[in-house]
Order: sequence, then C-alpha cells, then structure tokens
Amino acid sequence: SDVQNSNGRTWGRSDLSTGPTVAVVIAASLCVGFNSWQWNWLMAVAITFSIVVCIAYIGISSAVRYYSLEGVATSVMSTLEFWFGVVISVVVALLPRFTVRSWQKLYSPRDLDIIREIKVLHRPWYGQVFVDPDSPNEYSPSKKNGGFGLGHKN
Repeated sequence: SDVQNSNGRTWGRSDLSTGPTVAVVIAASLCVGFNSWQWNWLMAVAITFSIVVCIAYIGISSAVRYYSLEGVATSVMSTLEFWFGVVISVVVALLPRFTVRSWQKLYSPRDLDIIREIKVLHRPWYGQVFVDPDSPNEYSPSKKNGGFGLGHKN
C-alpha cells in the first residue's frame, strides 16, 4: 500500500494528503473570491495571502526534522504530477458550480441579478420600469408626467 517515488523515498499519509490539502485551500479561496460582490486590491491580497500561507506552511514544516511533513516539499511538491493534480482538482471542484451559476444568470436570472446588472451598467432604474436614457419614450422622465418616469400619458 506504500508508494515509492523515483529517489527511493516511501510516501506516507502526509505525502499523499498534501495535494488534496493544497487543492482544497486554493479552491475555497477562489470560491470566496468568485462569490464576492466586488473585487478590489484587499480581496486580491487576502486570496493570494491564504494560498501563499498554505504552500509556505507546507514548505517550512517539511524542512523541520521529525515532523510529520518532513521532506514533503522536496519529494512531492517538486513533481509535475503534484501541480497537475492540484490544477485539475481545483478546476473539477469549481467548474460545476460556476457553470450552473453562469447558465442561471444568462438564461434564468433572478430579480436581484437583473437589478445588480443595471447597477453595474449605471443605468437609471425607476421602480419596475427600466428606462434607456438614450432614447426618449413614454416612460422617460418629463415635465408632463411629473418627472418620475411612471409612464402616464397626459
């Protein structure tokens, strides 16, 4: 049941669990970032910091002798298979959620999604009537209907 790498080191539980651990931290951090309402420099720093701290912890603790992660950085994290597995795991973890979310926003948006899009596009919103500010119509604010865009024809 033990796995041996090319330099003869036998992998244990710590070696085999390092990949999923790094993948979970990266996927969770990116999920928080993708679900945030607004990206700014603080959000980018927080997400990057959480990922870097996880990888740095594994790297530093693998250098400590007689620790359960001893040698993990040199034997596992230095392989192409490890990083390929981490990338594939993150993509497989995030793809279904964001595929369904994108489909829902494009083809079956909730009221909140519509209002957020109008807010992001900086369009005026008058109650239940969307008003295109570039084309005057019966719903546009005017002196006749009190300037509220209610659509009353006088």
